[in-house]
Amino acid sequence: MEIVLTYPLLYCMLLATVLSACLFLFISVKRDLAWAEAELNQRIHAVEGETVRLAANNADTSAKVERLSARISTAEEKLDLFAPARAGVDYSQGIDLNQRTQVLRRARRGDRPEQAAAELGLPKSEVDLLYKVHRAVVKSF
Repeated sequence: MEIVLTYPLLYCMLLATVLSACLFLFISVKRDLAWAEAELNQRIHAVEGETVRLAANNADTSAKVERLSARISTAEEKLDLFAPARAGVDYSQGIDLNQRTQVLRRARRGDRPEQAAAELGLPKSEVDLLYKVHRAVVKSF
């Protein structure tokens, strides 16, 4: 099958139009790729900067944790030094809230600490302390 060109000028114009369209598309794609590459590089740079900032924060936090850990260890060691002194103390035998209320009522009535301690069966030193605290609170108001 033989193609006969009857209008060679038309053929050349059609070929030039197609080649122009291809060139336009090629340039457009190249421009879009360059724009996307520039945007990607900008994002990569921002992420690298954030990574450096987070690494510095991580180092600061690690240093703070190490210092706090050392302080806790020191405090625990100091607390262990007091363990023998605390072993003989029984904290369950203190003045409970009901007894404290009764002592404070007697203080408001004007009873002497010795009398309140004897009637309630409490140590005189603890009753004296409650009386002193009561007087200090009353003075502040």
